[in-house]
Amino acid sequence: MVNLIASVVINVEFLEQYSSRKEIREQSKMGVSILRHQLYWLGIAFLVIAGALIFFSRCIFSFCQKRIKLVQNICFLFIIIVFLLIFGEVFLRLIFAEQLNQEYGYGPGYLTLAKKIPLNSLGFRDAEHTVLKDASTKRILILGDSMTYGAGIKDFNQVYGRVLQTKLDLSRGSGKYEIIILAKPGHSTYDELITLKNIGLNYEPDIIVLGYHLNDAEGYDSRIGFEKLYFRHYFIPYAAGGWLYQHSYLFYFIESRLKNIFRTYGFEEKTYEDYVRQLYSPTNSFLEQHRRMLKLFIQFGTRQGIPVIVMDIPALIDGENYPFSFVTEYVSNVTSDAGGYYLDLLPSLYNYTQRELRVSFLDGHLNEKAHALVGEFLYNFLEENGFL
Repeated sequence: MVNLIASVVINVEFLEQYSSRKEIREQSKMGVSILRHQLYWLGIAFLVIAGALIFFSRCIFSFCQKRIKLVQNICFLFIIIVFLLIFGEVFLRLIFAEQLNQEYGYGPGYLTLAKKIPLNSLGFRDAEHTVLKDASTKRILILGDSMTYGAGIKDFNQVYGRVLQTKLDLSRGSGKYEIIILAKPGHSTYDELITLKNIGLNYEPDIIVLGYHLNDAEGYDSRIGFEKLYFRHYFIPYAAGGWLYQHSYLFYFIESRLKNIFRTYGFEEKTYEDYVRQLYSPTNSFLEQHRRMLKLFIQFGTRQGIPVIVMDIPALIDGENYPFSFVTEYVSNVTSDAGGYYLDLLPSLYNYTQRELRVSFLDGHLNEKAHALVGEFLYNFLEENGFL
């Protein structure tokens, strides 16, 4: 009954009302939708089971009395399973914790690293910046999602925005350029647009860079029908499984390997490629809204005489044919129509295997080598187009 009530009460409006920030990110809204759906069906299941137990209570009691030895064996088996689970958790924590943390993969490593990452007063992974601008300094504002944030990167100075800062300091002189990074994991184009409008433009940037990744076209309802694809675990309910996935090394180890096997051998009903194709399909009602938001993002800068560069960060996939070329075409066309500059990283990054550029086999974010390459490519693009 509690589950059913919670599935009705817990919604985006409810959480926004009682949230300290009064705002829920687009990706979090999807999680709320999934949670409500699962709570509803869990509530139904619990009611059915409870009803069956009450209805057959006499039969169950009679069975237990007659099969006391069987009941004892079942209890003993349950105790052994609990002991093995505790042993497995302790063993992985003591022996393999460091190795598993390095996989990142939204498991315990994600949580461990997230706790260590310092954020500035605005809540971004960046140095502190004064709003008042030095007349002798050019500001380059970089916005993006987890790729730009540096998910899985321990050393902040190895994130591509900071790599660019270092290259500019060495080539142009310290203090000539100031890189401001406004990126957060899970940000979509909508979130980036709001961040630019409410925070970014206050810094009076001379250049704006958007680190675009193909899932930035997500909207509130984008994952409907693809929920299972985004379960990093198979445990229900969604929120409880997510908590275990990040806090239990044993749960993470088992679930992540199962998920990887299912994806590798095509056992999952829908693939990530299916999801991306749905995002950019003409039949997707949200796509036109996203197109307007991306254009508006670019025009916020161009209307004030600020060049806007949309840097397209591709998915790290091996193979001769990149399966998401339609995304490249879409982003390129929107950027051009809005008067922005388009930087496609695909030709350069495709010279490397995904193993060389990914954080781990479970995590497709850019690793340190990839960030160094992106910082270099962005620097070369700025120089070649006369922005420096």
